[in-house]
Amino acid sequence: MRSRSIVFRGGFQGLLAVLALLLFRILSTRLLGEEGLGLSFAHTTAYDVISVLGLLGGLFLVLRWEEVSPSALGLSPRLALPAIGTTAGFFAAFNALAACLAVAIGQEGSIGYHWSEPPAEAAWTLLMTFLVAGLFEELFLRGYLQTKLIALCGGQGWRSVAAGIGLSSLTFSALHVPRVFLSGLPGELTLLFYLSVLALSALAFGLLYEFTHNLYVPVLFHTAGNAPGTAGILFVVPDGWSPGATVGYWLVYMGLAIGTVLLYRWWADETGRLPVWTERVDTASPLASSRAQLGRSE
Repeated sequence: MRSRSIVFRGGFQGLLAVLALLLFRILSTRLLGEEGLGLSFAHTTAYDVISVLGLLGGLFLVLRWEEVSPSALGLSPRLALPAIGTTAGFFAAFNALAACLAVAIGQEGSIGYHWSEPPAEAAWTLLMTFLVAGLFEELFLRGYLQTKLIALCGGQGWRSVAAGIGLSSLTFSALHVPRVFLSGLPGELTLLFYLSVLALSALAFGLLYEFTHNLYVPVLFHTAGNAPGTAGILFVVPDGWSPGATVGYWLVYMGLAIGTVLLYRWWADETGRLPVWTERVDTASPLASSRAQLGRSE
């Protein structure tokens, strides 16, 4: 296990710059995108890709100004393969366990292809989701914002970590709420259920990032969670199952997710592949200045 510090140098100016980029994303997507201008699907897709790439470029400029590299935030190329293996292993294991459960309760018909699009279209949707939702939102909200907020709130204590995860989760929810007013709720979801899903998803992604220190993990889980028609790369869905069996299905999902993260941490610890953030600080924040003054006075 290797220890390192992440040191930001932009203070609240860097934070405000990134929040401005996120605000532009909300306005450009919801007001200038498909809902606002009535663009075709192809034009909307092109607009989405161009705007996301431009905003990612803006984020990289902020990171350069902050003197923090994407690799330091858990986006190192050497962490990609372990994240892919972790995500693929989780969904393979869960589908196998869910299939066994389906057979045990006489619901073999729930095993199969459940995506709402043909395989080729679904693959394209997942690729776009990886760029527009997975990579963009996780790099902005978890990689930068969550880490930056932890640094601004004091560093590594559990209160700072909780504040960083909580505030970045609220920002994640705020990014998605405008669609309710402009294009309605997705599918047949109620407002309460949709907001609950947003909140729980945001917390889950934040915890995945905090426990693995590997940004690819929430990126891939986020991408999978936006699969067309299912909440992940799932080939067993509990449609028509009894309430008890459905609860069991989701308990297996959550239990296996927790076990997968713990297994990843154990493996990373044993092999020395887990970069532990012993300290996350911002040298331009008031808290950093106070600590420096306190150190000089002692």
